[in-house]
Amino acid sequence: MKILAWGMGYVARRLAQNCPHLKVVGTTRQPVKADKGRTNELLMPFSGDIESGLRNYASQADVWLVSIPPVNGRDMVADLVLRERLALPSQVVYLSATSVYGGHDGGYRDELSLLDGEGERAEHRRTAEATWMHLCSSHSSRFATVRLSGIYGPQRNALHRVLNGQTFSLHRAGAVTSRIHVDDIVAGLKSIIGKSGGWGAFNMADDLPCSPAIVTDYACQLLGLPALPRKDPEDRDVSPSAKSFMQHNRRIYARRLRELFDWSPQFPTYKEGLQSCFVADMKQTLSQDK
Repeated sequence: MKILAWGMGYVARRLAQNCPHLKVVGTTRQPVKADKGRTNELLMPFSGDIESGLRNYASQADVWLVSIPPVNGRDMVADLVLRERLALPSQVVYLSATSVYGGHDGGYRDELSLLDGEGERAEHRRTAEATWMHLCSSHSSRFATVRLSGIYGPQRNALHRVLNGQTFSLHRAGAVTSRIHVDDIVAGLKSIIGKSGGWGAFNMADDLPCSPAIVTDYACQLLGLPALPRKDPEDRDVSPSAKSFMQHNRRIYARRLRELFDWSPQFPTYKEGLQSCFVADMKQTLSQDK
């Protein structure tokens, strides 16, 4: 199966790495070489316009995986499809975010919940989802929107942040956030991609929403370090992006993946996930030191 990943980011590269049977062509803003020894991955430059080589891959792909976030409220890939009148493949999978959901009550949100998230990011994601749904409907393509919770995994986790100088953790009494390990995202995508039931909205989150401070505390414990001091998101020296991250208080439930594909996370909580990251990151560090 041929997959064109519009935006060869963290998730798409992990998909290629974990699924050698898939042929993954991905776009990048800056031309870089694929990992040595990886014969199933090819990177091509893309910054809004399309060249002949990329156009050919776009027309040959069985599935598009779109992970480029909206820029100034616009989805550059959707705009390209409209501008160049590109044909769509049989399936388009759009990586969205759970920011489309609102809520300050700590309750669960599944795929049937209202899309009432506040702020520009939520509005831009809702607009992008609606645009892709319309495009796929007009091209008779299956459309799946995958709403991701906070992504973590090897080299991108609380352990890494602590070791790179994080000085405090965010905590508000009673407030929780959801997260998902990148390998559980890949497992979910493998369930959706190329499947007749792979359409509609799919949430991805693990089984234990909690305060980010609790995750950071556990990372410090694994590293043998004291816990970081906690700060309320409204403190003056907390960045706007961090405040935005803690704006809502809700739990995300991946109902459709579980019910349709019997999916369950390999890393059901942050503890299993961080333990795995600790081992993976240690191996990565040792290999770089050789």
